[in-house]
Amino acid sequence: MKNKGVVISTCSPEDETRGSVLRMHVLLNSLKKNNDKWVFCPSFFKSETIFIDGINIKYFPLTIFDICRAVILFFKGYPISNIIFQRSHILKELYSSDEAIFHLSRTFQFSKVKNKVTIDLCESLGDNYRLRADLLPTFSLKKILFNYEAKRLSKFEESLAKNAAIETLFISSNDSLIPIAKNYSILPNSILSVPPKKTSNVINERKIVFIGQVDYEPNFYSIINTSKMLNEIDAKYELHVIGSLSSQNRKILSGFSNIFLHGFVDNLEDVITDALCGVALIDNGTGMQNKVLDYFFYGIPALVSKNVYSGFPKESPSLIIDDIEDLKLKLIDCCDIENRINLQDQGYTFLEKINQSY
Repeated sequence: MKNKGVVISTCSPEDETRGSVLRMHVLLNSLKKNNDKWVFCPSFFKSETIFIDGINIKYFPLTIFDICRAVILFFKGYPISNIIFQRSHILKELYSSDEAIFHLSRTFQFSKVKNKVTIDLCESLGDNYRLRADLLPTFSLKKILFNYEAKRLSKFEESLAKNAAIETLFISSNDSLIPIAKNYSILPNSILSVPPKKTSNVINERKIVFIGQVDYEPNFYSIINTSKMLNEIDAKYELHVIGSLSSQNRKILSGFSNIFLHGFVDNLEDVITDALCGVALIDNGTGMQNKVLDYFFYGIPALVSKNVYSGFPKESPSLIIDDIEDLKLKLIDCCDIENRINLQDQGYTFLEKINQSY
């Protein structure tokens, strides 16, 4: 009889295969090989069980009991992000599970399973909310709420990291919570498939790509800042943005002559392979940026900020950008075919190495 392994996540294998969904697949892959694998998804209204690609997906709707319990938890000091995703029916089903991984601290249910409980603190939500608040206007209500939530989340995540009875997962050894963690391991992100190694180095020397959910504040402001720097270096550079976005942000970004918005793209290979490079010049981000793995996967150089670089294992072949002059020089380097082939090989080797850890 198979053991039952569960990943509790706010995203589902049915969602766009980006960011947190990729991380969820990494967590599923880390479950014991003989497990009957499930994803439990807290939902506001959805209630069904489906089966996709060998994974059982079960949605848990919000109930009146959950709402009443949420009020109690709020006054006990739990983060709002965590309270929103508490589900009484998830608690009951966890008792029959042999292994459970909670994807980010916001999904943690106050319950025990038969054997192993793991919390994926891959991206500190406390740091994430604080950094996002820093980008918002001074008197913004959203800024006040984000700072308030950041304090609760930081305290909550510290208590989880200090709990020796629970294993915590981190993406890299640079995480700020590691010094206080009592029982932890490092699990980097991975695409978990074989790259379509390039046979051609035909490139558009003016095409630069950015992949990411545009409405996420660090991504949005990074796109604007990158656009301005590129325009200052050379107005002919094009910044191609790949990722879903709201109509409001589409309108704002459409005002930049060098930004080309593609929205969500099913097949990245159609857009990315002829690019000069991919960029992730994000100064207010947390965790390990999957967009950089995509750049390695499709064989283009990755230009990143120090903040993004720190979220990766040291072997990452990303090129760190310190300022606009550095960006200008690295863009010239990316035109050199020998440099590109070398970076491609390093990227493929890096992906192969982290895949072997699973």
